[in-house]
This record gives sequence, C-alpha cells and structure tokens, in this order.
Amino acid sequence: MHVSAPRQRVVMAALLLNANRVISVDRITEYVWDGAPPPSAAATVRTYMMRLRQSLGEHASARILTRAPGYLLELGEHESDLGQFTAHRRRAAELAERGDLEGSSAALAEALALWREEPLADIPWRTLRDVEGRYLQELRLQTMELRFDAELALLRHAEIVPELVRLVREHPLREALVGKLMLALFRSGRQSEALGLYRRTRVLLVEQLGAEPSADLREVHRHILSAHDRPRTPDPQERPAPAPETAAAPAAATVRERSRWPDPAQLPSVPLPLSARSDALADTPERSFARLEERLLKRLGGAQEGEDPYGRRPAGKPAGPGGRPVPS
Repeated sequence: MHVSAPRQRVVMAALLLNANRVISVDRITEYVWDGAPPPSAAATVRTYMMRLRQSLGEHASARILTRAPGYLLELGEHESDLGQFTAHRRRAAELAERGDLEGSSAALAEALALWREEPLADIPWRTLRDVEGRYLQELRLQTMELRFDAELALLRHAEIVPELVRLVREHPLREALVGKLMLALFRSGRQSEALGLYRRTRVLLVEQLGAEPSADLREVHRHILSAHDRPRTPDPQERPAPAPETAAAPAAATVRERSRWPDPAQLPSVPLPLSARSDALADTPERSFARLEERLLKRLGGAQEGEDPYGRRPAGKPAGPGGRPVPS
C-alpha cells in the first residue's frame, strides 16, 4: 500500500518503525513538524491517523489501534524488513548459544542482506531521520560487528579485511571496528599495517575528541606489539619435506624435529571485549553473544598461561578449565 501524502507517510513510517509498541502522539508531532509542532498538532495528528486508516482499507486499518498515550500498529515479525532483520539476529544468537558459529554467522549475513539503501531516504523529515534513522544505522553496524566477531572466531580473518577496511574508512573513530581490523590484519601476517592503523586512529582521537584510545583498543595494540617479532605459523605447503635419513630416525628425534614448528593457530578461548553491544540496544541477541564471547572470543589477540599471543599452546598440552593448559 502506497501512502502519497507526505505527512501521512511520516506518520506511517513512525508506526512501522515502532511496530507492536505504543508511540505517543507527542512523539509523532515531533516527527511530523520536525520538532516545532503548532498548538493544534495533536488534533491534526488524529486527523492524519483517520485519513491513513481510510487509505489503508478496512483490513489493514484494523491493525492501527488507539492506545494511550498514542497509537500502536500490530505487525507480524515477517511482514516487514525490520521484523525479518530482528528475527535473523535472534536466530543467530540462538545458534551461537549452541556453539554453531558457522550457522550464526550465516544468519547474521542473511539479516544484513535485507539492508538496501539508507533508511528513510525518501522521507526528508530531519527529526524522524535523526532519531529513527540513526537507530537503524547503529543496529546495522552492531550486527556487522557481531558477524565480524563470529568470522574472527572461525579464523576467517583474511576474508573480512576488505570489508573492515571500507567500514573503518567510513567510521574512523569507531574503535570496535578499528580493533577488529587490527586483529584481522595481525592474524593475516600484516602486523605493521595493524600497528600503523592504531597510530592513525590515536592521532584522530586526540585531535578530534581530545581522548586517548579506549582500554580495549590499547589492549589489542599491546598484544600485537608483544608478538610483533614472532614468526607466523607457516602454511602446510611451506614446511620442508623430511630428508630420507630423518624418516629412519628414532621416534624421539622425530618429535624433537616437529616441535621446532609452532602448532597451527587454535581458536582463542576467550574474547577481548570489542563487541557490538550498547546499553541503548541491549536485547536478547546482544546478551547471547556476550555469553558466546565469554567462552570463545575474549582473547582475540591475547594469550593465557602456556600459550603464545597467536593462541597456540605447546603440542600435547590440552586446554583445561578456563582455557588454561592441563599441568603435565
């Protein structure tokens, strides 16, 4: 159903963006008149609502309910892009709780695929776009950050570097994105680029905000510095083929020879708190991903006792409770 009258479109957008929640008449008037409503605004909004119901028809208009102090639009979860977006996020959180990071990342990708253009681009009302549009943009960025967390946990750091580079250029002061890009670069063998990114970000923060990087970002930087001169884990094809005499050597010698190579990078057991969470947007997906991160992501770039900063522990040292190696 197309609503052509401009101010009725604002009213409809406000109802849709707050589906299944009461939105007050006062808030609607702020949106319709861009923060400067006339004395008759409340009565005019009631007239707009009546006309909107008439244009929607009997079946659709029955979903707009009068609820003090305003109105409520009843809408099924899969009847709007925003509802489907939220459903995919919830599904991602449920999969993450069960330890299915692959499925969780895929569900987050499905949520992000619903995103098209800038929200409310065809409604040139500043207050509505400032309030609701910014909320949607923040929700999208947080969802992207959650997917990056899952991809980092799946050790797909190289794959997400290009997208993170683009986003950091668009949001150079968003430290959560900067930290994830630093980790992805570091794990891809691009330590100098990761450290250069930190230096540039620090300069921007100091010049534009008069603030130093957050404790979380400084922690990522510290861990990268501590491992800067360490050799990366070689690819399997880079490992030298054993000489004929080595194959015939005693087992103990073979073990000693293999121990010279670092173990493949393992999934870190705990995350740094560079997560897509916000008090204003604290919902079930964020809480579930917080619990996931508590188990899986806290040490992206850090190390616990018995492990190097790449998340590797000596061969034959299984992890005990809390990710610490079992004593021999």
